[in-house]
Amino acid sequence: MHRFANWLQINRTILIILAAALALRLLLFGILIGHFDRVAEPDTGSYVAIAQDWPVDLWSPSSSDLALTLVRTPGYPALIAAAGMYTPLILLIQIALSLLAILIAYRLTLALAGGFGAAIAAGILAFEPVSLAYDFLLLSEILFMATLLAAVALWIRGMLGGWTWMALAGLTFGLATLVRPVTLYLVIPLLVFSAVKLRHHHPTVPCAILLVAFLVPTGGWTVRNMVLTGHPVYTTIAALDLAYYRGAYALAFEEHVPISQADATIDAQVTATDPVTRADQAQRAGVQELIAHPWGAVAITVTGAGALLLGPGQAEWRVLLGVNSMNGFVKAAGFAISGGLFSLTLVGSVLAWRDRRWELLAMILVAVYLVVVSSGGESYSRMRVPLEPFMAILSAFAAVRIRHEIERPKHGPESSFVAPNPPRLGDNKVVEFGQPEQLAAPSRFRVAKVVLGLCWTEWAALASRFVGEVTRRSGAASHRSVNLRPAESYS
Repeated sequence: MHRFANWLQINRTILIILAAALALRLLLFGILIGHFDRVAEPDTGSYVAIAQDWPVDLWSPSSSDLALTLVRTPGYPALIAAAGMYTPLILLIQIALSLLAILIAYRLTLALAGGFGAAIAAGILAFEPVSLAYDFLLLSEILFMATLLAAVALWIRGMLGGWTWMALAGLTFGLATLVRPVTLYLVIPLLVFSAVKLRHHHPTVPCAILLVAFLVPTGGWTVRNMVLTGHPVYTTIAALDLAYYRGAYALAFEEHVPISQADATIDAQVTATDPVTRADQAQRAGVQELIAHPWGAVAITVTGAGALLLGPGQAEWRVLLGVNSMNGFVKAAGFAISGGLFSLTLVGSVLAWRDRRWELLAMILVAVYLVVVSSGGESYSRMRVPLEPFMAILSAFAAVRIRHEIERPKHGPESSFVAPNPPRLGDNKVVEFGQPEQLAAPSRFRVAKVVLGLCWTEWAALASRFVGEVTRRSGAASHRSVNLRPAESYS
C-alpha cells in the first residue's frame, strides 16, 4: 500500500492530466451520441470501403477495390475492421490512442526537460483544439500520430544503445507508413541522422537493423501490390497528390488561371485507366509543371506550410458541433492558440539547435520532413495533427528555458548559484532550475527580451498569410472541394 501511495505521488501530475483529458473526451463523446453522422469526412468512405471486405479485398480485390487499396494503405482500414465497423468503438479506440500519445510525450519531455516541461507538453497535447477534434473524426490522423510518436521515442532510445530498440523503431516506423504512406521516404533522413549521431560507435549495424525492420511491413505491402499489378509500387497517392495538389496549383499561381483550368491541363496528360499507369502519368505531369513553374511551386509550398502550421481547425469543430459558424472570439482564440504554439515551437527549435540537443533535433528532423512533404495547395490544419506531439515537446522545452531565463538569480560574490546543465535523456535525476528562495525579481529588460524574441515569429506568420492572400486573389487558391477526389485528397 505504501509503495502504491509513493507511485501515485510520483506520477500525480500525469495522472491528473490524463484524467482531465479523458473526462473532456468522454464529455464530447456523450455530446456526439445520436449524431455520429458528423464524424464522417469525405475520405472516410474510402477507408470504410476497404474495411467492409477485410481482409478478402487485400488478396483478391475487384478492379475498383484494387485501385482503392493502391491509394489507401491498410493501417486505418485494419482498425475499422477490428472494431467491427462500429463507430462508437472506433472513436473510443482513437481516444485511447490519444491518451497513449499524451503519456509518451510526457515521458519523453520528462527525460529532456524535467517535470515542469513534461506537464506543459502533456497539457498542450491533451487540450489543443485541432488534435482534440480529430479524436472524433473517422480519419487516420490519431492512429498515425500515436504510431509515429512511438516510433520516434523508440528510435531515440535505440540511438542510446541496444539494437533491439532500433529494430522496434524500424518496425514501428514501417507500421506508421502502413497507416499513412507520407513517411515512406522518412527512413532516408533517419538513416543519415543515425549515422552521424553514432559515427564514433560503428553505425553500420544499427542503421542496417533500422532499415531492415522498416522494410518488413513496407516491403511486404509492396510485394502484395507487385503480385496483383505486376509493378513494384507501394502507393499511387503520392503521384496523384504531386500532380493535382502541387503541379496544378503551381501552374495556377504563375499563369493566373483558375484551379479548375489547371486541373484540366493535368487531366489532359493523365488519361490511363490502369491505376499504376495513371499514377506514372500523374507523376510525370506533376514534375513537368513544377519545373515549368518554379515560383509557383515555392509559393504553394510556403502558403501550404502556413495553412498547415497556423490553421485553427475550426471547420472540423463546426461539423462536430453541428453549427454553421463560430463567433469572433472563438476564431481569435483559435488563431491565438495555433500562433502561440507555432511561436514556442520555433523558439524551442532554435534553443535545441544552439544547445545541440540531439534528441530534440531528431524530433525537428521528423517534423520538418512532414511539413515539407505535406505542404501543398490544399494543406490545412489536418496535416498538423501528426506534428503536434513534437510541437508540444519543443514548446515545453522553450517554456522551461524561458522560465529559467526570467527567474535566473543574480550572480555575484554573495551568490554561489551555478546554472545547471539542462537534463538529458537517460539522466536519473530531475533537474530543478534554482530554489525559490534563490530567485531574484526578474529584470524588466530580461522579460522584454524574452517576449520580443517570441514576437518575431508572429511577423513570419503574418507574412505567410499575406502570401496566401496574394495567392487567393490571383485565382490559384480558389479552394476545390475535397469531395471531387475523395480517394486522392490526402496521403
